[in-house]
Amino acid sequence: MILKRSFRNVFRSPIKTALFIILLAAVTAFLCLGVNMWLSVNQSLASANQAFRTIGVIEYRDPEEPSRDSHFCNYDFSPITNSGLVKFFDQRLYLSGFSEEITISKALKTSRLGYTYSIFEFTLVEILNDGKLLTAEIQKVLHTDDFSIKEGAVILLKIAGEQEFNLKSGRKYITCVYKGWDPEIEQIYCISPPAIQSDLFWLGYSWHSNEFFKEAVMEITDKNYLENGAGQMWSDLIEMYRNSLHTATVFSTNDLETILIFHKDNALVTSGRTISREDYQLGNRVCLVSSNMAKLNGLELGDCVSLTFSEPSVTAIRNSIMSAESINHRNILEEVCFEIIGLYQVAGKMNGPYGLFEDTIFIPQKSMDYWPDAYVTMDNFVSFRLTNGKVEAFLEEMEEHELPGLSFTFYDQGYSKVVGALTSMKKTALLLTGVCALVGLGIVLLFSLLFVGRQQRSIAIMYSLGTSRSKALGFLLITVLIVVFLGAGIGGVAGYSLSDRVLADVFARNTEKEAVSAAYSEVYGEDTEADFQAIAPDKPLAPLAATGTVLLATLLFSGLFAARVLRAEPIQVLTQKEE
Repeated sequence: MILKRSFRNVFRSPIKTALFIILLAAVTAFLCLGVNMWLSVNQSLASANQAFRTIGVIEYRDPEEPSRDSHFCNYDFSPITNSGLVKFFDQRLYLSGFSEEITISKALKTSRLGYTYSIFEFTLVEILNDGKLLTAEIQKVLHTDDFSIKEGAVILLKIAGEQEFNLKSGRKYITCVYKGWDPEIEQIYCISPPAIQSDLFWLGYSWHSNEFFKEAVMEITDKNYLENGAGQMWSDLIEMYRNSLHTATVFSTNDLETILIFHKDNALVTSGRTISREDYQLGNRVCLVSSNMAKLNGLELGDCVSLTFSEPSVTAIRNSIMSAESINHRNILEEVCFEIIGLYQVAGKMNGPYGLFEDTIFIPQKSMDYWPDAYVTMDNFVSFRLTNGKVEAFLEEMEEHELPGLSFTFYDQGYSKVVGALTSMKKTALLLTGVCALVGLGIVLLFSLLFVGRQQRSIAIMYSLGTSRSKALGFLLITVLIVVFLGAGIGGVAGYSLSDRVLADVFARNTEKEAVSAAYSEVYGEDTEADFQAIAPDKPLAPLAATGTVLLATLLFSGLFAARVLRAEPIQVLTQKEE
């Protein structure tokens, strides 16, 4: 009976009832969106801190010669390593590791040097083109990576630069050549003594007390010429080239993920596992090798690679090209066996010093028993992991220290843009929730007044029929619940349906706004941004919270007005006219 009368009372004024249902539905829907957005931002911020990594890359340029691509030895990085904002600092060493178990293929070797070198004995057949071209018959191949170099072949040799040789037909000589390109002849072999090839063999000079190769071509007068005199230098050069075929590039690192090519996912560990934090801390003798080199050498996960190190310091060639050919491996410092725990693959090339040759092996820095007395600070060899969102704070801290010549570039995978967008979303959520709360409060007060505070006539009729106060209160509350359930229920469903779309649209707009901000063009480098979307919270939480809030608020204020109506004696209500 009370339920039936409550329904009749609700629809006694259909226009007014429909209006309040619409208003309550709108407030609930917007309140649902605001709560959902606020929950999404909090969960997304926590997720972003776990999903993103921020690294800083350090470059050095001599303040007195900033245009020079120079590097600094033994730079004091203590202000950076002592910063509480720096999680891990990595100053990598470049080493050359010799192993009979590894053969660097022609493809890997060419990608490292850009040339294919050959050393052979030849007999001069003819001198052409004013002495700049020679026709030569190959007598004996001493070293080559070029299968077209064969004994008995007659080839053209080009004399590079301003060199002049007093060569005679029919005489026997030894030379070093590389395959080059001539606009008239196209592919041609160029005579290439180490002294002419700039810095390529600069470390090798120390083998003979800086006695440089005086001639690019040496005449052979003794069948045992490689064992003594000037011929010994050619013997050393041959050994160096042969060793280079078994010499891999080795990086000792404290944090692989701070290396830019791995940070940007241009190189990925595709099999096995990466070097763990425990491996770094304990100096476990483990390593990562490229999948291509492993395939070429028949290496698998779990295999051990024995590496011999003979140079305690970095070998750096001009333009940051590293050359394992500079190592003779005669003065052995250490021989270590490293277990292969992971295979990586280069997914995208990077220009300049930040690229990666596929003959590179990565090992934990503490797995080495020595540290060189002098090492080189150069691009791509010093980096660190920074606490997310602390780039500006770190730069302010570094301004307090004198760090001449250093410049920083930061890569955060788009974290700054994402956090900026989420921060804007949080402000929007708080504003939307606050406005909805105030507007909703007004609507609830108005509803309570009209649907409860002015029910004297209905209460008087119920009293005249002998209804008790408790049943009258039940009548009022059921009336309230019918309207609120309709309005808040519709609003909750609408907010539930629109939440994901609204979140995605707001996040996308805020991200675009942050992307065009000038703040991200000064200290942030071009980065491969992680695919991150705002996290939608548990689906029922926001609509239930919004609907429950509207319901409780309405019941609270309706109860207050109901108490005011029911406080009067029945005889007073029956005789009082409704206002």
